[in-house]
Amino acid sequence: MSGPPPGILFVLALVSNLLRKHPECACLIDRKSNDEMSDEFLPQENDPTKTRALQSSLWELVVLEHHYYAPVSTLAKSIGTKEEIKAPPHIIEEFSNHTFKSLFDQERKKRTQKTALTFKEPEALFTEDDIFAGILSF
Repeated sequence: MSGPPPGILFVLALVSNLLRKHPECACLIDRKSNDEMSDEFLPQENDPTKTRALQSSLWELVVLEHHYYAPVSTLAKSIGTKEEIKAPPHIIEEFSNHTFKSLFDQERKKRTQKTALTFKEPEALFTEDDIFAGILSF
């Protein structure tokens, strides 16, 4: 599963709001089947009542929980939790305005703190027991 992080964030916020509005669909989040590789959903079916959508699962949420972009992973993990259900709905407009540049700028602002490093200045290029020790030194 792939997609740009701004789009994924928008879709996750939308899914979260829809699951809050329709709590009967919460069963789609943690459904376990006997065969992990099968999905009951019939995408070719034109009649929505025969698609078996409620026998399926939102397996995409599990995939997005391991996304490389931390906010996507965090939002995917929060969907369906008790805390998330009690929280107010997401404001979709905030998620629809994200671009790569806006997400990059947010991350850059987070990383403005300097990290303390431990550094010991080397005394020589090679260790004392190295064959080249003594050839070059500082």
